[in-house]
Amino acid sequence: MTGRLVPMHIYVLMLAMAFAFLVTSRAFSQTPGEVERLERRAMRGNANAYHDLGMAYKYAKYGMKQDFEKAYRYFCMGADRGSVWCIYAKGYMLYKGLGCKQDYRKAVKCFKSAAARRNSPSMYMLGLCYRNGFGVEKNASKAYEYLERAAAKGYRDAREELGRSNEETYLHEALGGKPDYLYFSDVMSDASAEANDTGIVAGDYQGYLVMYDWSGKFLFGEEPLSMSVSGKGNEIDGFMVIGVDTVPFSAEIKDGNRLRFKDGSVILRERYAHRLKVRYRMEDMPFHVSGNKIRGRLNLYSLGAKEPERPMYFELVRDNGTDSGAGGSQHDGVSITPNPFGATFTAAFELQSDADVQVWMFNTHGMMEWQEDIGHLKQGRHSIKLSPDIRPGRYIMNIKAGRRNLHGMIIKGRDG
Repeated sequence: MTGRLVPMHIYVLMLAMAFAFLVTSRAFSQTPGEVERLERRAMRGNANAYHDLGMAYKYAKYGMKQDFEKAYRYFCMGADRGSVWCIYAKGYMLYKGLGCKQDYRKAVKCFKSAAARRNSPSMYMLGLCYRNGFGVEKNASKAYEYLERAAAKGYRDAREELGRSNEETYLHEALGGKPDYLYFSDVMSDASAEANDTGIVAGDYQGYLVMYDWSGKFLFGEEPLSMSVSGKGNEIDGFMVIGVDTVPFSAEIKDGNRLRFKDGSVILRERYAHRLKVRYRMEDMPFHVSGNKIRGRLNLYSLGAKEPERPMYFELVRDNGTDSGAGGSQHDGVSITPNPFGATFTAAFELQSDADVQVWMFNTHGMMEWQEDIGHLKQGRHSIKLSPDIRPGRYIMNIKAGRRNLHGMIIKGRDG
């Protein structure tokens, strides 16, 4: 057989094409078979395949690495092609800001589109948006309408929401922005990097943890927070007490202002979890140190939902054995007898100065259950009798005296 010599430029092109084929073949061979199959279905115009691809990246299925940006991109592609489940999923990602910029208004637009096609999760999410005022004006009747429609289709979360007396944002509406109530912002404070005065000093810290919605614009509740720190340099060991849960941890300080946890998880109450409890992995804490105060953001990751938790802001003051004064926070600064109590208990505490005093009872969701104005009290030791109208269970009692805050743990017995 005879042939002609191949010109050099054609030969180089053939080599390049062969190399590209080998690289591509290897890439496909490393892609899990199920994902490759879904990609082929999507390329053939199957809109629902985009939803399955998005879920694969959202939940790290089929051996894929979790990637919210890719998940959101696939949901958008499927939504553009008419997949109702992609429209809902796109709205969900926008609602929480997963893989995209958080935007309630755009999320509502997606939920409305999918709800018009009888998608029950979208009806439920619309009910939440109208009830809380997320991306739309608050509208109790529309919230009830959408929740009822979702519940009628058997959506359990909608039935549970219909049974709750208060919306998530009720605490923000009732107390946000009132100068005599909160010593922290009713909007998520910026926890970005700042020049720290010093590193985290070993010792005991007391303070609070504040929960916000996904946009960081609505106050949801607060938990008492304490932290005990030991270690040298950038390596830190210790434990936190969040609410009533003690969480041991080890961590290292990265970039001078970020505490990166090596281990540690916490179980917190969650309004939307069916068992009302969720385990979170402790991720990191961007922080700023000023004198004996640490403030910043606590980032948690839900091991069940496989996604980050809502914004959480914290402030901690190093315990040096003296009163923290105005703007400070003292935990376990209240003596409660009896505890557990039946119908009435006595709270004993000391005021460092004259102040208007209010008592708040928070459940373990961080949501307010009961409140009473005590009035103006003078400096000194006080004992007050209280009879809160609350259900049996464990609570956090906050006594707010001006801008000072004292915490106490309390249990309402079942025979109360």
